[in-house]
Amino acid sequence: MIERVQKRRLELLNLPQHDLSRDRIVAALDKLEKGNPTIAVCDKEELDILTRLLGDSDKAKGRFYELGRQICPELKDITSDREDDVREKLAHHRSVLLVAAGLQTGVTLQHLVVSVQNVFRDLGADPAMHGLVLHAHPNDSAAWTSVRNSFGGRRNPALLALWLTYLPSVSPFAEEFELLRVGQNEWFEGFPKAREVWEQRIAWLNTSGGGAARDPVPVSPLFAATEVTLRRTSIYGSLNDRHLLPAMGAALTEALERQKTDGSPEWVQIDLLNALRSYFDGLLHAALIRWVSPQRAWWGTANDCVALIDELRGRFFNDDWPLLLCELLLAAAQGKVPDAGVELLLGYAEEDEARLTDEARGYLELAVLLVKNLWRPAAA
Repeated sequence: MIERVQKRRLELLNLPQHDLSRDRIVAALDKLEKGNPTIAVCDKEELDILTRLLGDSDKAKGRFYELGRQICPELKDITSDREDDVREKLAHHRSVLLVAAGLQTGVTLQHLVVSVQNVFRDLGADPAMHGLVLHAHPNDSAAWTSVRNSFGGRRNPALLALWLTYLPSVSPFAEEFELLRVGQNEWFEGFPKAREVWEQRIAWLNTSGGGAARDPVPVSPLFAATEVTLRRTSIYGSLNDRHLLPAMGAALTEALERQKTDGSPEWVQIDLLNALRSYFDGLLHAALIRWVSPQRAWWGTANDCVALIDELRGRFFNDDWPLLLCELLLAAAQGKVPDAGVELLLGYAEEDEARLTDEARGYLELAVLLVKNLWRPAAA
């Protein structure tokens, strides 16, 4: 990890001139290095998580310390915000580096800012505070700007994320769970395979008890009976479905960020006609459809939508069509597909079901049942 951080630092220093964030990132690196923070402070909960992963609290603290030293070599010590001797440790320092492993909303880091400020207030001191995040993944640029504002002030300190990835706050799996949970037992009479898949996915997606999704973990997070990977010749590498989904979410969010104009109303839609014709891998199509909301999905006219679905079936019939068919039907149940496209998909589901394996047929049956029970065609 330390080697990757060192490499990342050099990458940030050598960003191309046309990168819009180059000046801000280089300035932040310069502020952190010239600010000469001499002690690092990490969040107790993050430290506890890393301790459980590594099995040793000193080793975990050492990782945070070495991370900070790659950017701020003047660091001499590290503490967490809730250690008994944090007051004594901070008393001898006038420039502090707050180190965080991850960041989504920024609440943890902002709590860390307040905690350290309170210690110095009691000490009658006014230190310069800087922030370093290994990987920030806020919802959008506005959320990240809000966190960065926590590090403003007359001494011009800085906050830097070595890796910054925008990810939507709403997961497509949370949306799937909300859809599945309205299912009724009577829907599945005569469809035992569909019932089995329905129960398995609800069990996996149900996080109402807190924490991560529960077992049993399916072989694919998508509506597929097997793991799906990108084609061997894909320019996007050898990602599988579990890795490609967050990558697509990040790419889509970045694209939407570029369309924002300060002060203007937001009305950005995703041109699925061009997007789905630009890729030649069914997994990319499925991942994009998962992340696009009903409000952003634009298929052109009804004829355009029908023609595109026909085209996709012809292109992927002997390859990724079972995956795409199930995912498109799921999208239809969520209101993402125009009525003409939904009717076509239901027809193809009836035609193509016999080609599927027993396991894959359960996903298709479930997708069809969701559409038939939840789809509400627009009034003529």
